[in-house]
Amino acid sequence: MQAVAAGESHPNLALQQCRRAPPGDFPAPIFDVVLKAIGITASIVGTRADLQEALDFAGEGLVKARVQADRLDDINAIFARKRGGQIEGRVVLQF
Repeated sequence: MQAVAAGESHPNLALQQCRRAPPGDFPAPIFDVVLKAIGITASIVGTRADLQEALDFAGEGLVKARVQADRLDDINAIFARKRGGQIEGRVVLQF
């Protein structure tokens, strides 16, 4: 898998799988996956049409990222909010 071999450390690969698996294997070089701490997330739900519809929504600006900025000094409060389910989206730490 070229994306893994060429990737940097700690990337996350997201894969969308349609209901019928395409022919062939999906080899992932385990050595690179482990050493580069690569996360692979996959889904077998949906169809190619569902994926195209989701991409169309994003292309039309109908998908918004929910990102909050917070100070590294507030890390304990951030984790408390996360454990309490009070964070939607992502928190970007400023330091």
